[in-house]
Amino acid sequence: MQPATRTCIAEDEGRLVAATPKRALDALVWEPRPNHAGNVFCHSVIVDRAGVTIPGVTVVLEARSPLFVQSCFYLFTLYKAVSGQRRRAYQLEVVPRERRSHNGPDGPLYGPHEHFGETAFPVCDPAVSCSDWSNCLAYFLRQANLEPLTVSSPC
Repeated sequence: MQPATRTCIAEDEGRLVAATPKRALDALVWEPRPNHAGNVFCHSVIVDRAGVTIPGVTVVLEARSPLFVQSCFYLFTLYKAVSGQRRRAYQLEVVPRERRSHNGPDGPLYGPHEHFGETAFPVCDPAVSCSDWSNCLAYFLRQANLEPLTVSSPC
């Protein structure tokens, strides 16, 4: 088994989780991440349009407070629990465009990229960049089919 399959679900299942209309149940409030100095995160259980919990699906946003815009790190993730283990269904990672952000079987990716399950793709949308956190959040919400969130910028 490849390492990616231990932390992710299959691409088609990830796309299915992302395609389902949903919203966060809880207000998202930034908290310091205890095991990563300078990082903050927020999270919520996910519900469908009727307000019914989608079993095992959660959203987690994480950011590192950069000293300079050029060193940003934003992570937007939908997880699905499988056999009691949290697995990545969809994720958007935003880093500077010149920074290597992923090593995969097809070679490295630089700058922002997204995962549907275990498969990574570059993000070419110029609005997804270190210079505008709100545009990154909006892109994630569209891709994850998640209703708009009320969450402040982490930086």
